[in-house]
Amino acid sequence: MPNYLEEIKIQLHLWPWSVEIPEESRPLTGGCIEFSFYGSPVLSISHEAKLYIPSRMEQFKPLGPPYDKARYQVYETPHGILAGQAALKKLRIRIADKTFDVEFNAQDATERLIPGSSNLSQKTRTARCVDAWSQVFDDLLDKATDSKDEYTSEISWSVILDYLNQINKDAAKEPRKALIVGIAEDMINRLPITVTSARKILLRCRDFVPIHRFQESDVHCLRWYVQQPGGTKEEKAGNKQRLLAVVRKEFFNTLENQVLKDFIIRCNLESSRYLQGEQDKKKSRRAMVVQSYQ
Repeated sequence: MPNYLEEIKIQLHLWPWSVEIPEESRPLTGGCIEFSFYGSPVLSISHEAKLYIPSRMEQFKPLGPPYDKARYQVYETPHGILAGQAALKKLRIRIADKTFDVEFNAQDATERLIPGSSNLSQKTRTARCVDAWSQVFDDLLDKATDSKDEYTSEISWSVILDYLNQINKDAAKEPRKALIVGIAEDMINRLPITVTSARKILLRCRDFVPIHRFQESDVHCLRWYVQQPGGTKEEKAGNKQRLLAVVRKEFFNTLENQVLKDFIIRCNLESSRYLQGEQDKKKSRRAMVVQSYQ
């Protein structure tokens, strides 16, 4: 492998804070690189080079600002490269007019989705476990309040212990109290009302309408009208008997409706994930609430 790959110091770091720590970094000199996977490896590369995914030549987006006098940039390593199919575990490094491929062998890394499934809700057991613990940390952050009931950056161990004991007590009869459960309980009656009363606006546009529905015109419509052959409106309407007119059309794609639609899509996806992870308690109250909300 040419020496200039080593000169620009293309490296993989086991953690985001491992940049410039030799013990937690691996130089990329081509071929196959093996390393222990801990969840958040990053790549640092000189500004002279670019990273791509060979399967679709997708360029990476930088992670944070450059460092070392703006000579190097850190990039996040996509999970699909670390734990995806063998054909996808490659990176392409382009330096000037030269290109090199690097293969990854991330030990102990597992796929997020069940093999062969393209449904984002079909997660593996490990992925569901990570999601569950992430929810625990989110819930603990919500409980991080001081004596004045204001949010704080600290939380006492007694609160953490009480919360974990409560989870252990509820686990016998009810599945975990995920965020989607709270949303379902709060919105199951209000969301249908919000959807049916979604805001709409009337857009003024031009369209061809039947002769008997012709009501409004403008300069553009009149210009089209005089250019048509015939002496009467019936003759100018042609075989389809339609004239160009100004009409009003209902438009629902407003900003607030886009937010509402995105919220519903996310809730539907999270509901599927929750029910998949709690298959042994589908008859519980929380699972039934989420299922009815889905």
